[in-house]
Amino acid sequence: MTTEKTSGKIFPQATLILAALNFAVFALVFAGQSAEVLHTWGLVPGRFLTDIKSAEPLIVATAWITPITSLFLHELDWQHVVYNMVAFLLFAPAVEKRLGTWRFVGLYLTTGLAANAFFVSMVSDGRFESIGASAAVCGVLGAYMLLFFKTRWLKALVPLSILCLTIRGVLETDPAVIRVTGFTHWMHLAGFAIGAIV
Repeated sequence: MTTEKTSGKIFPQATLILAALNFAVFALVFAGQSAEVLHTWGLVPGRFLTDIKSAEPLIVATAWITPITSLFLHELDWQHVVYNMVAFLLFAPAVEKRLGTWRFVGLYLTTGLAANAFFVSMVSDGRFESIGASAAVCGVLGAYMLLFFKTRWLKALVPLSILCLTIRGVLETDPAVIRVTGFTHWMHLAGFAIGAIV
């Protein structure tokens, strides 16, 4: 089967698969109500930098996987994953159709991983996990802005979406996390900038 419709536009299969994967992972973790899973497979800067220097191959391998697994984990409440995926499903199909499936997947992963690297570099001693698709979603929004920056309503809509995501990050992040890291919510803006650059 081809991934293209008769109109010649690519069906946004990667968008749907990534959204489904985020929901599926959330459902599994939520069913087990395991905060330990979030901490183990989320990206914890201090632990990551220590583990990649370990002499144990399994510890090193797990450490290098967490920047990816953290992109598909969300807090144990529906609001976090739903908010991210609604924003993602609104903008991602148009970006995927313009870029093509594999380039779009590359954009999603690159922005998410780059934002994680940015986080680790700025909070190298952080002991709280970074989880969620927010940075990757903002990367998609950054790409959307440059690809479809043609009309006034789009010029207003995209920055407004970024602002909403950032406000959410500021207001809903655990105050204890902000005191220790002081940086978590800025990953939204980092993802947006990286997505635009990519």
